[in-house]
Amino acid sequence: MEGCTGKEIKRSCFESIRKMRTRFSVEWLCALYGVSKSGYYRWLHDGKQPNSYEALHKEIDEMVYRQHTAHPGYGYRSVHAALLRETGWILGNHAVLKSMQRLRVHSKARPKKKYLVGIEHPRFPNILDRRFEPAEPFRKIATDICCFRNRGIRYYFVAYLDLFNNEISTWNPGRKGDLSLILPPLKKLPGMRPTASPLPIHSGQGSRYASFPYVKPLRDNGVVQSMSRAGTPRGNAVIESCFGWFKDMLRYDFNVSHDNDVFGTVTRAVEHFSKERPAYALDYKTPAQLKAVQGL
Repeated sequence: MEGCTGKEIKRSCFESIRKMRTRFSVEWLCALYGVSKSGYYRWLHDGKQPNSYEALHKEIDEMVYRQHTAHPGYGYRSVHAALLRETGWILGNHAVLKSMQRLRVHSKARPKKKYLVGIEHPRFPNILDRRFEPAEPFRKIATDICCFRNRGIRYYFVAYLDLFNNEISTWNPGRKGDLSLILPPLKKLPGMRPTASPLPIHSGQGSRYASFPYVKPLRDNGVVQSMSRAGTPRGNAVIESCFGWFKDMLRYDFNVSHDNDVFGTVTRAVEHFSKERPAYALDYKTPAQLKAVQGL
C-alpha cells in the first residue's frame, strides 16, 4: 500500500475487517490489523444512514435549536409550546427537554427567589390579597416599574397588567422613574374598561403610588387602589414575574444592548410578550390566544 496516507490505510483495514467479521471475531481482526475496536465501530457507524429514530431526534434538535436561538430566555416548556404552535406536532415536554440536554442549551432566565411578609399600607390595604385570577378582562390591574441598563444608561419601564390574561394593557418607557413616567398610561385605563364597574389597581408601596397626582385621577374615575405589604414582592407576584421574564426577553431575545432605538425595542418586546410569547400561567397560551379561545 505504498503511497497511501495513514487514513487511507486504516480505512482499508476497516473494510477488510468488515468483510471477514462473519468468519473471525472483530476483536481478533482488530488486533491482527493493529487498529482499535472503537475506531472500527465508529467508522462502521459513520458510513451508515441514520435510522428513523436518529433522524427524528435530529429534526427535533434542529427545531429546538432554532427556537432557542431566537428566544434564549425560553425554558423547555415555552420552547415546547412554541413548537406546537408552529408545527402542530404531537410532541411531549420531555422530548423537548431531552433535546435541549443533547444540545447542551438551557433557558438564560433568572432563578426564583424567596421573600418574607411585611405590613400593610395604612391608607391603601391589600385588597387583592394575592387573588390574581379574575373571571373577566379588566377586573384587576397590577402595575409596577422596572429598571434596566443599556450601555451604561438607566432606563425605566412602567406597565399596567391585566391579571385576567397577563396582557400589558398600557405601558410607558422613559429615562426617569417618576410621575411623568406612570401618569400618561394610567390616564388611558379608565377609558379601556368595558363596563363602569369598579376597577382595582394593585401596586407596591412606593411613594409615587400614594402621592396626590396619582391618587386623585383614580378616585375621580372610580378606581379602587390596592397595595402590597411592605417589602413583600409576592403581594404583586404576577407583575414581578412578568417583569423578570420581560427583562430577560429584552436582553436575550431582542438584544437591547446592541440597539440604538431602546424605546422602539421595548415596544416590539411588549407586542411579542402580549401576542406571541407562550406563558406558563396560561397553560402555555399567549395572552392574545387566551382571549381568542374564550371569545373575548
